[in-house]
This record gives sequence, C-alpha cells and structure tokens, in this order.
Amino acid sequence: MSKKNYVRRSFSKKELQCPLTKKCEMNDVFMDKLQALRDEFDHPMIITSGFRSPEHNKAVGGSKNSRHLVGEAVDISTKGMSAIRKHKLLELAFAFGFNGIAQAKTYVHIDTRKTNSTWTY
Repeated sequence: MSKKNYVRRSFSKKELQCPLTKKCEMNDVFMDKLQALRDEFDHPMIITSGFRSPEHNKAVGGSKNSRHLVGEAVDISTKGMSAIRKHKLLELAFAFGFNGIAQAKTYVHIDTRKTNSTWTY
C-alpha cells in the first residue's frame, strides 16, 4: 500500500501528522475509507491522533503494533457528541471496513487491521 503524505478534503495535514516529527504518512486506501466515512456521517470529525512516529507512539503508550505507525488509524474526538451520534459513528465505521474499533471517554479509535477487534479504554 502506498503512502504519499496524502490527505483528503475533510482532513488537514496538521491534524493527521505526527506532532513530534511533523510527518504525515497516511495510507491512501485508509484515507479514501476515512473520507467516505466522513461524507456519510455528515458531521465534523476532529482527528486527535493520526500518523505516529515510533518515538511518539511509545511516548503516548501506544501498542508496538499500532496501526498509527503505518498511517492506518485515527482517533476521533467525541467531546460534545451525543450518545446517538457516537453510536452512528461506530456503526458506520464498521460498515465502511474499519476492523479495529475502540471507545474511550473522549474519543473513538478506528483502524484497518486484518481481523475484527473491538475494545474499550
């Protein structure tokens, strides 16, 4: 899968890039899915974590196999989002082929791992 530092119309490089290195190596196929999800969700999606360098991933306690390391994961803020809207986001993420889906108090994590996996933080 290619990486072209490529973002889509609904997402800025700034919100997707690693805050430590400023690299933005998001996967094209992942970004196509994310944009399609955003179009269908029809609500702003604030990305709080996108691409991560190994150093940044370690500093934030990310998994050593995190999909953030290969540009195939994002964390989406759910601050101020109703329970119904949050449920819709999770439902759509699964429908659009995001296989790794996690919930935390203030964000949702989605990724494109090979097998279905859900968890909470």
